[in-house]
Amino acid sequence: MDGLLQKAGRYLFGYDAVESKNRRQAPTGRLRSEDKELLPHQRRKLTSASRDIHRNFTIAAWWRRRRMNGT
Repeated sequence: MDGLLQKAGRYLFGYDAVESKNRRQAPTGRLRSEDKELLPHQRRKLTSASRDIHRNFTIAAWWRRRRMNGT
């Protein structure tokens, strides 16, 4: 019974990132500047995509407010 409780405790209260389950890419151990993570054109694409997502949520919020008002 104690083994089951310990296993459940590790499952419920553990960090997945520190457990090796081969579901994640192993960290390289190298520290890099954030500016080095993405090339300039990749950064522009990421910024553009995040702005599109923000716009889509704005449109969805407007639609929801409109539907909640009954119009």
